Amino acid sequence: MTCNDAKEMLYEYLDNEIDRDSYLQIKGHIDRCRKCCDKFEFEQSLKKLIKDRSQKFTISQTVRGDIVKALSDMRKARESDTKREKEQTNEDKSSRVIQLFLKRPAYALAAAFIPFIVSGLAVYFAFFKPTPPSPIIREIAECHDQHVNGNAVLELASSDQNELLRHFNKFRNFNFAVAAPESNDHKTKLLGCKDCYLVGRKSVHVDLERKLNRKFSLEIIDGSGMNINHLNEELVDGRVYYFGRHKGYNVVLWREGDTVYSLTSEARKNELIHVAKEGIRMRRGMAPQTFFPVRE
Repeated sequence: MTCNDAKEMLYEYLDNEIDRDSYLQIKGHIDRCRKCCDKFEFEQSLKKLIKDRSQKFTISQTVRGDIVKALSDMRKARESDTKREKEQTNEDKSSRVIQLFLKRPAYALAAAFIPFIVSGLAVYFAFFKPTPPSPIIREIAECHDQHVNGNAVLELASSDQNELLRHFNKFRNFNFAVAAPESNDHKTKLLGCKDCYLVGRKSVHVDLERKLNRKFSLEIIDGSGMNINHLNEELVDGRVYYFGRHKGYNVVLWREGDTVYSLTSEARKNELIHVAKEGIRMRRGMAPQTFFPVRE
């Protein structure tokens, strides 16, 4: 027990408001410490003097009841004033809102349309909320995004179509046709290619660059048994083109036998269909099928 500890509990000790163990500790400290003993004796004498000089007064039950009633009336009056102030504040707010609508009819008109707007949003999210893209659209768009942003490395970086053909020769034994694009209009530039897997299928990715430095991705996918009929479709000149959109890119797909092709870019869907229809033609022969972008 230190002097500070004893001083902090001195008044509780004098009033006998502490437990027995603490009382004995303080008493033992006071018996040993002269300074604390002097302080204790002074406080004890002062307390006794005040007690001796104090006079006790008694009041009647009537006076006591009047005091209690007066205090109760004061509390009720204070609560009533607080309630009136709150009501007045609410009335003032309502009045200001009404005055605002009267002065600004446009606000009143907007407030009237709020329920219709809320109902419209509820209907939209309930019935017209955009559905997530299919897995093949999502994977093709994300593959294109990786190449556009430099997060994927090409196995063969070349603009020479013959090099791409030699690179594709290893796909001769695959059950889908693999071809190499060739620029014939000086508007399409080959950047290279990479073997990959899309939706768990063997595929080839080809990077193209067209006018205005826009990047296009051509995907050649093993489409045997692949069902893409659930995608949105559009019939153009006897060929069905399937399309979707993800991450800001448009994806257009079409099928040739067991091979599925796709073009992906920020270009509009109709432009992608035009490139697929007019900018690509097939050359038949012993070598793998070859794409030829022609003049637009």
